[in-house]
Amino acid sequence: MKATTYILTGASSGMGFHLARMLLKDGSSHLIIGARDPALIRKQLSSFPESRLNVFPLDLLRLDSIRHFSHAVIDELVGESLIKGVICNAGIQLLGPARLTDDGIDETFATNFLGHALLVEMLRPRLMNGAKVVMVGSGTHNAEDRLAALFGFRGDFFSNTEALAAGTAHGDGTDIQKGMDRYATAKLCAIAYARYMAHKDNAVQWFSFDPGLMPGTSLARERSWPERFGWHFFLPLLRFLVPGVSGPERSANALNNFILLNKASAPSGSYLAYTGKPAPASSKANDSTLGAKLHEHCLRVLEDNHL
Repeated sequence: MKATTYILTGASSGMGFHLARMLLKDGSSHLIIGARDPALIRKQLSSFPESRLNVFPLDLLRLDSIRHFSHAVIDELVGESLIKGVICNAGIQLLGPARLTDDGIDETFATNFLGHALLVEMLRPRLMNGAKVVMVGSGTHNAEDRLAALFGFRGDFFSNTEALAAGTAHGDGTDIQKGMDRYATAKLCAIAYARYMAHKDNAVQWFSFDPGLMPGTSLARERSWPERFGWHFFLPLLRFLVPGVSGPERSANALNNFILLNKASAPSGSYLAYTGKPAPASSKANDSTLGAKLHEHCLRVLEDNHL
């Protein structure tokens, strides 16, 4: 039987990269990473034994890629080996008109929520009892989050799952503002889904995690050059001064300690901040009806596409 197996997405940079290193430093862990550029990941983590790391192609914007990745993971598991954790970390923030995947799904929704939820559903039979699934949320979903509002976010615009898939889950305003609305709404979905699944499936522990504002990461790659300059060189200094501002390594350490190692003793369904304390969530994020709709949508996509 292999060592404890974790599945991780979004490991090429930021919090995911630091979390991958932490998991691999634990001699009992076997890590399977899904990445659009497997060669890059292998190069970045080349100091770790190949026997403890698998990197398979995964593009969350393509349903066939999610299917192939899930099959590769299952084939990699030896005998009765099961998965101890799935960390759904990959994310994008697209500013501008909605972009649809080849499968006709909004790219923001697909990457930040739907692709991960479909992956978890496909891997569900190989999750061990008590396995942990982690969805990455964000304070941007909450209209009352002052830090998010300072950066122009105004909360979610969830109406129905059809609007999410079509890329029309946004309010009025510029294309940039609409892109921010779609991002906030997708993050709401990640939190609400984990909350709902915690009540539906008690064989698995479901969490959502707010890593805080992490300046210096690639999340701002579609911003203007002055905004990117401030994001990479000025805003990182705020992590020492402003509550809600963290750094990739600090947030990775928090996710590992407070959720995977359970040092926060948080129950399934918790939405935790990088501080280890409960993260503020909007009323919609706690709405089980919304969570049920998202789960039903996932099952429908799986069935309609024979995944």
